[in-house]
Amino acid sequence: MNYLRQEQAVLEKYLPNFIEKIDSLSLLEMEGTASPVIKLFKENHGPKLVIPKQYGGHGATAVELVRFQRMIGSISPSLAIASNMHHFSVATLVEMAKNVNGMEWMILEAIAKENLLVASAFAEGRAGSNILEPFLELTPSENGGYYVSGSKKPCSLSHSMDLLTFSAILPDANNEKKIGVVLVASDVDGIKRKEFWGSDLFKASESEEIILDKVHIHEQLVSYAGNLGELDDVQTRGFIWFELLLCASYVGILSGLVKRVLLLDHYQDEDVAEVLYETETATSALEGLAVAIENQEKNESLLSRSLHIRYAIQRATERASARAVELLGGMQYIQNPEISYLYSAVRALAFHPPSRYRMTKNLVNYMKGQPLIIS
Repeated sequence: MNYLRQEQAVLEKYLPNFIEKIDSLSLLEMEGTASPVIKLFKENHGPKLVIPKQYGGHGATAVELVRFQRMIGSISPSLAIASNMHHFSVATLVEMAKNVNGMEWMILEAIAKENLLVASAFAEGRAGSNILEPFLELTPSENGGYYVSGSKKPCSLSHSMDLLTFSAILPDANNEKKIGVVLVASDVDGIKRKEFWGSDLFKASESEEIILDKVHIHEQLVSYAGNLGELDDVQTRGFIWFELLLCASYVGILSGLVKRVLLLDHYQDEDVAEVLYETETATSALEGLAVAIENQEKNESLLSRSLHIRYAIQRATERASARAVELLGGMQYIQNPEISYLYSAVRALAFHPPSRYRMTKNLVNYMKGQPLIIS
């Protein structure tokens, strides 16, 4: 089968034993709480995928990452969601290493050498809130560094993470609120996990609540300070990476449905082609965005482009998944829980911030010449 051939080649290049090790597992076994997929991802050195070779990583290209996430999504939606958050966090560290004179390069080397998983506690989908406004705030410690208390829910990789990264409001000498990026080991005093995820979807992504109870943060693990509510170049690049890899993951989940359609022999070619048009166009758009990232195109226009692609893919996956399930038939939907699982999982793209409804006016205004506002 030619479908997903390029994507499978990338997966086998970077995780050569992964497919062999999960071959005996059903989709629902891979998606349950006892799933081994995150462990296998780590054992096969998946955490170093995004890290440049100069820091000891695999140095995968942005196009390869799109293909990798699409393939993972077609196999295990939970792993796609979890690995997406790791890759996004590491890609942001890579951007910081390019732009900030700090310890980021040392952290990247440590992640690659020690094969560490990084969880992300950045944006949280709180109704009516601005996703750029941190929900955590650092307070100075009498012994140097800072303390932080609060929680993040949900947070993927909550149990398997080695490091946790998050944005926080920094104390400033001029009483001006700044935003910083914080990195902390997952086993320090004060970090707790609490059950949060109530859905049957994405159980294996370990998306639970992380509680920070007066966790001490060394001042060297607080990276650059930016202005609250404003996207600088580093944050913008991180945002673009997030949208790229998130969309690739969900196109992958859709691809898992489409692959099942291609295995049927009773459909009309024009029916399945209708679904393929949606998935392959979405993939082409993401690969084009990946090339633009590699070419270091202007950040604000690239962010606008990434959001337009994200919302277009959001609608395309809705249409294509509905058509794919229709082609698979009612009996498959009723008797094969994998079909209904994938169908429900695809729709979750709409729940990741920033929502299409909050961004519609902002994107239209940007095209009219106003600054791009993320809300």
